[in-house]
Amino acid sequence: MPPNTPRQRHYRNEVALMSTLGGEDAHDSPRPAESHNLEDVNVIKMAHKIAESTKKRREARRTRVQHGHAESVKRLRNEIIASFDHTSKRISNTNKVHLRNLAELLRRKTLVEASIMACAKRLENAIIATTQEFQFTLEGRITDLGEHAAVALG
Repeated sequence: MPPNTPRQRHYRNEVALMSTLGGEDAHDSPRPAESHNLEDVNVIKMAHKIAESTKKRREARRTRVQHGHAESVKRLRNEIIASFDHTSKRISNTNKVHLRNLAELLRRKTLVEASIMACAKRLENAIIATTQEFQFTLEGRITDLGEHAAVALG
């Protein structure tokens, strides 16, 4: 089963790199100890350089991604705020128009109510006048009837 931890994978990759670069295999002839150690040191140094450059590239990529993410968040935040402000102003303007319309309707309602009250007062005065006139007419007829009845009886 292959190793799964990052350190084990790194070690496995280093060993594979060293064996590839060193060219050692079971079929090769043995080398002297000095050249073998020198090649091992060079291979290890190369492996460390490769690992270091990989680490630098990874960090540079991570930094670019983080910076890009931060810029995207900032841009989206600004877009949301601008959209909210625009919508708020639009709603505010719409509300102002509605309030003006309501104020005009309230003014008209007040005028209509005042007109209705004036008409109701005129109607009341007309009814009172007609009632008084009718009452005078009835009183006059009652008086006339009383006189005619007294003359007829009398």
